[in-house]
Amino acid sequence: MWDGDWCTNDCQRDIKVGKIEILLLTPHLDPPCASQERGHDPESMGAAVEDLSAIAPEYENLGRGERSKGRKGQSGFQFIYTTFFPLTCAQDPWNPEPSEKIMAEPRDSSLRIVLVKLETTCIEISKCVLQSCPGPHAIILVLQLGHYTEEKQETAIRIKATFGEAAMKYMVILFTRKDELEDLSLKDFLESSDTNLKSIIKECGDRCLAINNRAGKAEQETQVQELVELVEATVQSNGGVYFIYKDAEQRLESQVELLRRLYTEQERTEVRIVEEDYALEKLSAQEKEEMVQAIREKYDQKIRQEAENSILSQTVEGIKKILLKVWHIFRK
Repeated sequence: MWDGDWCTNDCQRDIKVGKIEILLLTPHLDPPCASQERGHDPESMGAAVEDLSAIAPEYENLGRGERSKGRKGQSGFQFIYTTFFPLTCAQDPWNPEPSEKIMAEPRDSSLRIVLVKLETTCIEISKCVLQSCPGPHAIILVLQLGHYTEEKQETAIRIKATFGEAAMKYMVILFTRKDELEDLSLKDFLESSDTNLKSIIKECGDRCLAINNRAGKAEQETQVQELVELVEATVQSNGGVYFIYKDAEQRLESQVELLRRLYTEQERTEVRIVEEDYALEKLSAQEKEEMVQAIREKYDQKIRQEAENSILSQTVEGIKKILLKVWHIFRK
């Protein structure tokens, strides 16, 4: 069983030049209505996705069922998206029916709610962990200007509880709706802001940036460049190393190797059929290369997905173990 620990400075590694991974952490999205088709309701995702679209346009059409998936953003960034659900949610918003495990618990509503929310949070974080293995170069917390609520404060606390104090060295606060500041600068706004907000910004080294959601194309490009520079500065300040998830990468790689051995013969068979068709002149050289490449990519993706699925439950349990130690903070 995974021990639920994260690596810090003692087991970080050098980054690969040309690729920086970012873990996007945002406050909750409103749960979908029962009548909404799961995974196909981008508008109901609310302001969070709208806010993300200003720096990652790919998120404009992001459906609910696609949360926690990696998306290629601008400037070579890999965006990994997750969310923390609110404590007011009485059930898993992605599964209206309580699970059998939850139903078996004492029928005390507050206890049942806490258990469901904890499970949902752990699953969401776990998916993000696996998508961003061996670890992100930056953790971005997206907040709306002027809306630093108690709930969002809990999000920051939960990030620290889950990833440890070391995560704060990798965190960047990204404020959306900069246009609402009008003539006020971000610095002036923060000077008069809530004490808790000031504290969280100080903990992450004053790394913060504001973006305008209604910006035109030129301003969007400028905002992306500002974010790139801020993240690159974060990477440099951390010695150019990942924030590593202890044990998660090792278990994932081991499972990938196991599955690769299992699928080797099946993959070879498909490639051999293509090569035989080429020998019989049924395919051109280019067609053969494209088909062989497609087969290899198919198995690489299949193996990775199956490996992630196989260790997801272990990762969930590890994160749950961490959160259970501090979950009393979030109980009302």
